[in-house]
Amino acid sequence: MAMVCLLQANTLLLPRSYGDGYAPRVSEESRRATVDVFLKAAGYLDCAIRHVLPKMPLELRRQLPVDLAEGNLKALSLQALGQGVDMQLGLAIDSPKATLAVKRRLACEMVKYWQQVQESIPELPVSDGWGKKHRLFVKWKYVEAKVYKLCHYYHSL
Repeated sequence: MAMVCLLQANTLLLPRSYGDGYAPRVSEESRRATVDVFLKAAGYLDCAIRHVLPKMPLELRRQLPVDLAEGNLKALSLQALGQGVDMQLGLAIDSPKATLAVKRRLACEMVKYWQQVQESIPELPVSDGWGKKHRLFVKWKYVEAKVYKLCHYYHSL
């Protein structure tokens, strides 16, 4: 279910043309809906980590694919939360009503989540390139989050 939610979030974030002569864009409604979808995906993954995996026999857990290892599920859950906060920060930046304190809090949360994702990713096999690509994505998002945090603290983006 979590993967279906993440697929739905990707679909909501596809730019659409609205026939107004401008380039295709992602609507604010879609970005708001995506935040909820990311939270739902994180909830499903958290449920799997806390309630499903502990009830499985250890031998069966060892036979699971690497993608379903507890560390990977935790990293995906935190990644969904991080991307949800990233969307919220983007909405706050675009909103004239959002205060600087709200933007700072969201930037701090974003750094926290992406740092936790970096720490929770177990050693993935990088022979096929996907594990390395995922690590690079997480590192990029963590650095991006730190930049947002610095911008909001020192330059009031």
